[in-house]
Amino acid sequence: MVEVITGKTKEEWQAEYKNYPSVTPDGFASFHEARVAPIAYEIPYGSKVLDVGANDGEFMKLLKEKRDCEVYGIDPSEVAIAKAKEKGIEVILGDAEHLPFEDNTFDYVTLNEVLIHLVDPVAVLKEIRRVLKPEGSLLGSAPHSNLEKFIWDDNRKHHRYLDEPGLRDLLEPIFPFCFVRTLNAAQFAVSMAQSFLADKPAELLFKCGAADIDDWEKTGLSDTKPRVWFGYTQLGGTVYYRMLGFAEKMDKLGLIQAAYERAPWGQIDEKSMHWQSNIQNKIILNQLDQLLRVAHLSVWQIVNNRNVIAFLRCAKDLANNQWFHATGERKAFITEIDDNIFDVPSYNIASHPYHPNSEMEWVANEQIKLSDALICSTQFLVDKIRAMYPDKPVYLVPNSLDFDIWDNVNPGTDLPKKEPGEIRIGYTGCSNHRGDLDMIKDAICAILKEFPHVKFILTPQPEPGGLFMGWEGVPNIGVVTKWVPIDEYPNFVAGWDLDIGVAPLRDNDFNRAKSNLRFLEYSALKVPTVASRVYPFKNSIRHGVDGIICNNSQEWYEALKSLIVDSGRRTQLGKQAYERVRKDFNMETTAKHYAEILRTIKCNVQISKPKLGDSLETPTTLVGHSQ
Repeated sequence: MVEVITGKTKEEWQAEYKNYPSVTPDGFASFHEARVAPIAYEIPYGSKVLDVGANDGEFMKLLKEKRDCEVYGIDPSEVAIAKAKEKGIEVILGDAEHLPFEDNTFDYVTLNEVLIHLVDPVAVLKEIRRVLKPEGSLLGSAPHSNLEKFIWDDNRKHHRYLDEPGLRDLLEPIFPFCFVRTLNAAQFAVSMAQSFLADKPAELLFKCGAADIDDWEKTGLSDTKPRVWFGYTQLGGTVYYRMLGFAEKMDKLGLIQAAYERAPWGQIDEKSMHWQSNIQNKIILNQLDQLLRVAHLSVWQIVNNRNVIAFLRCAKDLANNQWFHATGERKAFITEIDDNIFDVPSYNIASHPYHPNSEMEWVANEQIKLSDALICSTQFLVDKIRAMYPDKPVYLVPNSLDFDIWDNVNPGTDLPKKEPGEIRIGYTGCSNHRGDLDMIKDAICAILKEFPHVKFILTPQPEPGGLFMGWEGVPNIGVVTKWVPIDEYPNFVAGWDLDIGVAPLRDNDFNRAKSNLRFLEYSALKVPTVASRVYPFKNSIRHGVDGIICNNSQEWYEALKSLIVDSGRRTQLGKQAYERVRKDFNMETTAKHYAEILRTIKCNVQISKPKLGDSLETPTTLVGHSQ
């Protein structure tokens, strides 16, 4: 059906588009890229592309940055074109019925949500056919008439309603070969999975050309990189070390195509809380759903409420059934676990939300059961989680550092310069570990009293009634209370100008599952580490070679004293620790390992192809690798 809305002349319609507003004045909304990604990923790298109805050029920008395409755009809106120019994207002011290009110019032409705006679509399609190369293709999308009638309003200036036969009636007289993919509302958006439109057509994707076109994502694709969505839900530091640091590195190395909610680092926590708290909002659901449909895999940190679990369950059902039947691909859902959240000691503030039989513990358990695979940060945690969930494949991705950053730190100036002869011992652990810090109190106090030129610097620690500001009667303790976003953190810590770094941990199952991040960060700055003889350190620090391991207060005192009085040993240990960490815990190396894990998971979830209505079973041939 092609139902044309009448009441205005062609000239009147065209005049209204002169000041038509930019659709995305601030760039794509957080997940808007996922809406157009099926079309973007159909276009091979380096193609010459014309975007008709380019608006503010955001799709052109996506093709240019992600697909290395040579892009051109045309649009009748002066307002939108001005917005495109601000982004450095040139969009031509013009009429799509008279394209200012020579015949046989473009590899691809795109019409994203444009057909419904055209006054004379036949004239425009003929022009597109003219400027396409003989082997070129037209790609585009259009809302189905169901959405037009029930969801959208007249302010969108849509001129016609389309269903699949009506779309074909427009395309096929001009393009000999057409492929149309029709998505029902459940496939189109999780937010519509329970609506009256759930099993009715909602969105139309089309691909046309002079050459034979028999499917979508079967021809034209020149890359086989996994497309991965990273769903961060934790605090900024964990987000970087466990999610976005790896995502950006793998994407930069060309190992995967990473997607995640982009935001200034200072807003990461806020963004995460926003979408989790608003997960029932239909716009948020629609955005997340469309992104997950495009991605081959999604990696999620542990979420914090039942609404998110409900969303993931719904998305998982669609992945196994409707999405699978629409695309022929199963989607892999992966949970990333950084802490032993099922055994948090009472002195750690994380024990408050994760106490036994708590809501958060239930949510975490349900999320893990939904997952196709699990990724953990330490071997101890891998073993623990595998024992709890023996049917789940569990993989190890250790925390690592990006030496492109740590080798180029610009030390901050938050602390005053050292006085002559001053030696600084530092503790960069977060406030959750006050109970661990207390275990070295006696050794630190003895050192500070014996060596007046030594100063102990630490981050804020909790205290009943306020923050811990040092032990009573002990001199030379400084607390650095400034908070910095994680992307500023390397410069911030470098500005402490430490001579020795300490990493105390009590010996319990929660701490045994922790990573060796303190050791990594100190070592990246060539600062020697003194650490507890607990799993994350005793299995990565070579005692006396690239750090010192201690078992009690006396050993802590002796280790610190030996480094204070022997500057040569401090330098030697720091240098050897740097070389070791740069070799064995380099994010670039670990990212390659991570990408292989993602490819393995992607392949293994395709082993079993369920029929509609089948529940997901983890393939028995899928084996988790821990090394």
